[in-house]
This record gives sequence, C-alpha cells and structure tokens, in this order.
Amino acid sequence: MSEHSVFSSDSSQAVNSPLSKSRRLLIVGAVIVVVVALVAVVKTSGGVGGSRSGTIASNLGENSRLAAGGDHVCTIRSDSTVWCWGGNTRGELGVENTYLISLDVDSLLTVPTPVQVSPSQLSDVRSLAAGLDHTCALLNDGRVKCWGHNAYGQTNPSTAGNFSQGPSFVTVPWYNNPQVPLENVKAIAAGYNHTCALLNDGRVKCWGNNNKGQLGQGTLSLPTQVLLVSSTETYSLENVTAISAGGDHTCALLSDTSVKCWGDGEFGALGNGELEDSSLPVSVQKSLTDESNLVDVASLAVGPVHACILNTSGKASCWGSNVWGQLGNNPLAGTTAFSLKKAPVEVDSDDEFSNIATSTFTTCAILKSTKAVQCWGKNNYGQVGDGTSINRQQPVNVSGDGNYNVELALGIDLFSCSLASTEAIRCWGHNNKGQLGDGTKSGRNAAGFVIFP
Repeated sequence: MSEHSVFSSDSSQAVNSPLSKSRRLLIVGAVIVVVVALVAVVKTSGGVGGSRSGTIASNLGENSRLAAGGDHVCTIRSDSTVWCWGGNTRGELGVENTYLISLDVDSLLTVPTPVQVSPSQLSDVRSLAAGLDHTCALLNDGRVKCWGHNAYGQTNPSTAGNFSQGPSFVTVPWYNNPQVPLENVKAIAAGYNHTCALLNDGRVKCWGNNNKGQLGQGTLSLPTQVLLVSSTETYSLENVTAISAGGDHTCALLSDTSVKCWGDGEFGALGNGELEDSSLPVSVQKSLTDESNLVDVASLAVGPVHACILNTSGKASCWGSNVWGQLGNNPLAGTTAFSLKKAPVEVDSDDEFSNIATSTFTTCAILKSTKAVQCWGKNNYGQVGDGTSINRQQPVNVSGDGNYNVELALGIDLFSCSLASTEAIRCWGHNNKGQLGDGTKSGRNAAGFVIFP
C-alpha cells in the first residue's frame, strides 16, 4: 500500500490483521504494551482549572484537554484549536492526507510534530478521548465527533467498516430521521475499539466492539447503533458521574461513590474478585478480603489489564494485572510477587494524588502537594520517566517534568504525557511514531517538551 494511500475500506482486513492478533498476544506475553490512553475521570467538574491543592482533578471526560491513544496524542489548546501528533495509520490524527502533504511531512503514517485539526471540521471542543487508533471530541453543545479506525463502529456504528480521516458526528436513529447526532453528552471515554458517552441524565451509552461485553449490553453481539449500558437484563445503568474505558472493558463511578465495571475480566481488571468477563456491570469490591462495595471513590483510571482509583483523600488503590508492578504495591516485598489482584490493593505510598492514569503495564499520578508526576511499573522504554530503564514497583519521580501538572495521558506504545497549567505538554518513553511530539522519533527516559509549530 502506498504511503499516500494508507486508508483502506476493507474492514475484514483491519479486524483480522496479524497486527490486531499480535497485540492481544503481546499483552498476555508482556512483550510489547498495547494500551489505550486511559486517563482518570472524576465525579467533580474541576477540569484543568480545578486542579487545586486538596481537590481531585478531572482529566478525562467533562474537561479533558489531553488524550493519548495507541501511538498518537491530541490536545485542546487555549484558543480552542485541536492539535494531534504521532501515528496516523488509520486517520486517528483527524487531518486529510492532502493537508499533511502540503506540510511536507516525511510520512503520512508518522507525524512527529503537532498538526492542527481543521477548524472547519472541528471547533468548540470541550474534551477529548483516544482509543487504539481512533479519537473522539466532545463539543460544548453536548454532541460528539469521532475520527479514525471504524472497523467495529467505534467512531460511528451506522458507518462501521470505513476509515474517517476527518471528524464526523456520532449518530443515532431518531423517529423518521435515518440518523441524527448523539446529544446531551457530558463526558466521553474510549477503549481499544469501543467508545462510551456519559449523558447528562446519568446514564451511559456505548458503541463499537463488544467481543468481551465492554458495551454493557448483557450480550456479546456487535451492535449497529449506539446503545444504553444496562444494569440488569431489563434496566439501564443510572446515577453515573464519571466513566473510564480501557482495552476491552469499561468502568463507571456512581453518585454513591461506588464503582461498577464490565467487559474483559481475564486479569481481574473488573475488581469484583473474579477472573471472568461480564457483559453487565459488576461492583468493584473493597479488598481481597472484604467483598462489600468499594466506596469513597473520587477518581478512576482504567487500563487494558488493570485499573486504579483515588479516594476522596487522594490515596491510590489499584487492581488487576501486576506483571510489571503497575499496581504500585511493592510486590517484591511480599510472597506473591507480581501476582494479579482481583480486588483493590493500596499503592505503596504515603503521598496523596490529585490525578491518576494507567496504561497496560505502567501507572502515573500527579502529587497533590507539588503537582509533580510520579510513575511506576514497566520501564523498558523509559515510560516511567525517571531517567532509567529500570522497572519500578513503587512510585518514583519523573525527571524533568516540573510542577504545575493538571492532566496525564498514557499511551499504547509505552509512552506517557503530562499537561501543565501553563499549557506546556511534556512526554517521555517510546517514540517510534513520533508520539512524543518533539519532531523526532527518538525515545527518551525523562520528560521533554512537545514542540508546537
């Protein structure tokens, strides 16, 4: 396939490609990370401006200005423009090939310097969410636009099988109208190949791939439209205040400060003490020994094989896969080193955090006291950011990141990014697709600035 013709309409090829199959196998084998950028979501509306000492800040959902996907990143600038960079194999950057050619980029597939999504196609954006190779934007009017890979209908189920190089509305059937834009959306989240929207009334709608029940329908069928998440076979899930999606599962924070998850449970990532998938929401339990519902949750971050929360005091707990110490509970000190945890365990830290984010084998959080970033877990490409390639089982400081951070985004290809209140963005880790945004494809094990044109 030529470099200038990188978008295929052959959905079967995309779904069953060796790359798709290998990504799943590599997660299990812990060879290469495949992760969707899953940053924390919270029940408050703090957003970028709400990241004050003593609060748990929002960084995905209602006011997310930074989102990282497979190997790409997008951000909302202070002038409300949207810029993206990194991998572009499925149109996930949201820009036309002709525009990239006019910029004289070396490759249409890898764009290491931020490019602007056309304002004529995308404006008045409130927040962003990124999946494996698709991206979505929540507009201020409560509608949603998505672009990129759509083989499973993750950008729009009514047009599944196509690739979109530019933003288009997520649509739903409405009486005699064939399709109208989805409306009344408060927050959005994206997994590998599915997307979810939190509505203003506290219900959740999802669309896209459903092979693990990640759409919360009680079935594994692939829908052709946007559908409500169910709480039982007959009732929809209600009273949701925040959502987060990771890999092939999804979690929701409820108004009573409890958490429910659904989808892929293979690594204990549903937090309900089981290793089974669930196509309906199940409650996350307090601990391995206490099966009552986990409560007092302020923020959650869902990765493909593990998840983390912050309680209302800013203390972190995680559950799921722990093969590289991404749960942060110092497994080497125990008798069950690197074993998975089917229910929450506390992160081994005396610090309080204002924000938390997860990838497959790495976790990062912002210190409430200084707004500096700490990370832990797998570090083979420097994605922990401490200036080394040593895996870390407890939180360590990110080198060169500085303070004033308000958002985090962790991406698939072993990289991490932070957004400061000054609007500066720093990234570190793997950089094979230019996902660090510094104009190069050279990785680094400490934070460095994204360079805007």
